[in-house]
Amino acid sequence: MSNPHRSSVKQLRWDKGDTDSYYYESGLMLSKIQHDWPCEHANKCDYCCNASCQHDLDVFYSEIIHGLREAAKSCIPEIHASALKYYWSPVLEDLKQDSIMAHNMSVAGGRPSSGMLFETKI
Repeated sequence: MSNPHRSSVKQLRWDKGDTDSYYYESGLMLSKIQHDWPCEHANKCDYCCNASCQHDLDVFYSEIIHGLREAAKSCIPEIHASALKYYWSPVLEDLKQDSIMAHNMSVAGGRPSSGMLFETKI
């Protein structure tokens, strides 16, 4: 029985996403961020201990994160982290796809017990 209140960890699948669209969407989202810095230290490398400036920085940071997350939401698939095998790799994925293709070819060829399709399968 699953618990509806249990939080689930999700992971972005950058390898399956449309990164070109993500770059475009994130650029649009980030270009909409307009922020005025009222602090005199804003264009310097000085540390400012003004609470208002720190709040402005927190808001600016949140806007950036929000823009990046929204762009990812529309372009990059997300899955439960538990669905991924920690030992899986792109090389294993390629081998799996090759195996599936060889199996499908063998089935389409009538499952021969000898010959080129048989050799490909084994």
